[in-house]
Amino acid sequence: MAEKQLTENCTPQETCTTEKQKGNKLFQTVSLILLPFFWIGYFYSLYRGNQSNISSYSIAILTLSLLNADVLFKGEKTQNKVFDVLAKVECILLFVLGIITIILTMVK
Repeated sequence: MAEKQLTENCTPQETCTTEKQKGNKLFQTVSLILLPFFWIGYFYSLYRGNQSNISSYSIAILTLSLLNADVLFKGEKTQNKVFDVLAKVECILLFVLGIITIILTMVK
């Protein structure tokens, strides 16, 4: 009901910021939940030595991390504390990914 009233109040020329904020919050939530699974796949591929999967996972991790830069790097608060802690852990893991990439490049 409230969403219907909210969309009726918006004119076609101006954008409804609350709808965009809902979309951004939903995207942040989904991507923050997906990132640990990409990390698990990345470290498993690293353990198994599968170079093509390592490359694919690192690109997916980097893309989602850059899309969530506000939450990961700027410290913007998310919906609850669990996502805040998850974002901090994923930021640390992204830093570790950079170091691992540098080390693997130097070893080769």
